[in-house]
Amino acid sequence: MLADRSCCARYRIELTRADRVHLSAIMPAVRRRLPAGHRLRDRKEMPFQLDPDYRATLIEDERGLCPFVLYERGRSVCAIHRTCEEEGLDVWTFKPLSCSLWPIATIEYPASRGQRVLVTSYGLETRGLFAGDEEGTDLCACLLDQDARHPPLFEAQGPILTRIYGAAVLRQLRAVARAGTGDPPASRRATTADRRRRGG
Repeated sequence: MLADRSCCARYRIELTRADRVHLSAIMPAVRRRLPAGHRLRDRKEMPFQLDPDYRATLIEDERGLCPFVLYERGRSVCAIHRTCEEEGLDVWTFKPLSCSLWPIATIEYPASRGQRVLVTSYGLETRGLFAGDEEGTDLCACLLDQDARHPPLFEAQGPILTRIYGAAVLRQLRAVARAGTGDPPASRRATTADRRRRGG
């Protein structure tokens, strides 16, 4: 099955309060796009449940998949995402936060100077950081792509990171990336270019 090794099958999706509110609001439109006989076509059925710790999580279907996975022309698509596109709605407003961020993971933790955010991603290097992520994550297609022509993951997900944490987080990530590769900061790069033009 196409979704077996994807984020749509491997992870328990926790929902924020905003996720629950927005998901409840869009459900009437999503239901119209679900196949006949789908559990969530019933208006009495909700797409989330409370776990033993009273955290709201997305339910799973009988296959252990996210209930919003649809198959079209041999590809798996998200019913929430598709609904937003077809209805002219903002995807990031209605799609659960965890799904929008994938495969980026953010971990908030207290520090001496206040709350800090660890920005990382699911994969081989971070295996064991996340519950239920001990094996097989590296088989997800989106994590196998190592094409150097593509932007770094944090840049590709820059708009959603900025929306959640503000532009400062993206600037800090760029600074860390430059330090890691040996590239000078943007201000120094401009100065270096000016010297070259002057023959310095």
